Amino acid sequence: MGSQTLDKRRIEDRPLWKLLLGLAFFLLSAASFYLLLHSTFFSVREVEVNGLKNIKPTEVSRLAGVRMGSNIFLLKEKDIAERVVLHPAIESCRVTRRLPATVEINVVERTPLALLPDQTGFMVVDRDGRLLYRVGSLVETNLPVITGVTASQEVFPGDFIGNSSLERFLPVMQKFSPSLTRDIAEIGLKSDEAISIYTLEKVEIKVGSLEHLDGHLPVLETIVNQEIKRLSDKPIEYIDMSFNGTPVIKFKQSN
Repeated sequence: MGSQTLDKRRIEDRPLWKLLLGLAFFLLSAASFYLLLHSTFFSVREVEVNGLKNIKPTEVSRLAGVRMGSNIFLLKEKDIAERVVLHPAIESCRVTRRLPATVEINVVERTPLALLPDQTGFMVVDRDGRLLYRVGSLVETNLPVITGVTASQEVFPGDFIGNSSLERFLPVMQKFSPSLTRDIAEIGLKSDEAISIYTLEKVEIKVGSLEHLDGHLPVLETIVNQEIKRLSDKPIEYIDMSFNGTPVIKFKQSN
């Protein structure tokens, strides 16, 4: 009888022990959480920005809005990333915490493709015809200048230029190799049927229509990367590749 009574008391005491253990665990967790939120050990001391080529880190930090000294566990990575991608030249952003006190912001910039002249200098546009930012002179970048194109209205960073000829040309230009792009100084979009390209050597290449150019990009590559360099000692007036067949080279007449 005594043994049965003792077992019965143990069974009746179990819920009480469980309650006490649960309460102790809750208090310990609450205390740990409080320390995490109020300990200076986890106060943000550094914001690290990675992936930038054309944008200043201060611009990204300003948009991120991370205050030094704020608790790293209270930061919302998604909110920070959404603020950063408001920059017209940033395509995507990923934010991570690096304990104990560093916020890491990794960005992917939109790729500048060409320049368009405007009243104050040049507009830098990407493959979609979006204005990324403006530069005051050509020395600030080595991108080709596209002439013969005007914006449909006043544009601001993040806006699209809104020119149909430009929108048709940029997908073709995106197929240019990096070496070809570097050797081009200017692209004249007089119309979709009469496009001219000017090299850094100031040689005009008549490429004809947009459709013809798209189908003869290897010919353009050969002319710019090989032929013009091979004939560097002979003054070239222009090269015409606007038709099917061997391009015609016209040399300048010597005086």
